[in-house]
Amino acid sequence: MYDLERNFKVKHLEEMAMVAEAVNNIFKPDKMNYELLGNSCPHIHWHLYPRKKGDTPIVSSVYQLPISVLFDERTRPSNEEKEELKQIIKSEIELLLAKQA
Repeated sequence: MYDLERNFKVKHLEEMAMVAEAVNNIFKPDKMNYELLGNSCPHIHWHLYPRKKGDTPIVSSVYQLPISVLFDERTRPSNEEKEELKQIIKSEIELLLAKQA
């Protein structure tokens, strides 16, 4: 992030904060974990983890879970559920943008 042009960096962080606020408003987590990555090629992408107390057997990063648990298909939303969640998040972002106007 340090090498991004200042205005782009500020705008990017503002937008990610808004996405996190939308996710928070929808899922009502106890806390939000943020992860910024860009390992394999020159890019950055975020992971937002809305966390609830007791959502994992130990209080730690989700990456401490066994792979079999972390990637268990039974706990993943269906494609239809993912599309619905995307629309809910998009609508919440639109509400937040309208409040700023």
